[in-house]
Amino acid sequence: MKKLTTLTLALGVTLLLGACGGAKEETTVFKQDIPELQGENLGESTIKITHKGEKISEVVYESTTPLTMGVVSAEETQKAIKEIEADAKMAQEEKDKLIAEMQTMSAGNPEEQAAEMAKNLDSLYDNMPSSKGIAVKTKKSKASYSVTITVDLAKADKSKLGQVFLPVDFSKVKDYKDAEKELKNLQFKAEK
Repeated sequence: MKKLTTLTLALGVTLLLGACGGAKEETTVFKQDIPELQGENLGESTIKITHKGEKISEVVYESTTPLTMGVVSAEETQKAIKEIEADAKMAQEEKDKLIAEMQTMSAGNPEEQAAEMAKNLDSLYDNMPSSKGIAVKTKKSKASYSVTITVDLAKADKSKLGQVFLPVDFSKVKDYKDAEKELKNLQFKAEK
C-alpha cells in the first residue's frame, strides 16, 4: 500500500509539474502576403510573436517601405493625363480637378519626393509615444525606409500599446490565438 501511495504521489507531482511548466516558449513569424498586390513594390512586413502557450511575451514588427512608392514619373503622368482628357464619360470640371492634382503630385523630382517621404516617416516614428518596454529603430537609405518596433509586453505600459504603430492593437489582444486571428484578417500568414 505504501508503494502504491508513493507511486500515486510521484505521478501526481509529475503531472502537476508538466501542466505548470509544460509549455515552452516559441516564436512564430508572420509575413504579410496580399495576392492582389503581387508584383507591386510596396515593401514587406513581418511580425514575430514570442509566446509561451497562449501568453505573449514579446512582439517584434519589421517593415521596409520603398521611398519611391507612389512616385510617378513625368512620362507616366502625361500618359494618365491624356487618358483622362480622352474620357468622354467624365465631366470637364472633374477632369480639370483630377489633372491639377496629378500635376501637383508629380511636380517634384523623384529624389526630392523620396527624401520628403523619409522625412515624413522620421517625424511619424519620432512622435510615437515612447514607453518602457517599447523600442523603435529606424534605418533609411536612398531607396527604402526600415523600421523595427520591439515590444516587451511584460514591461510595456498597456495603455500606450494602442498608440504604437503595429498592425494589431496589442492593448486589445487577449492572447496568442487572438493575435493570430487579427493578423490573419490583415493577410499575415505564419511562416513554416
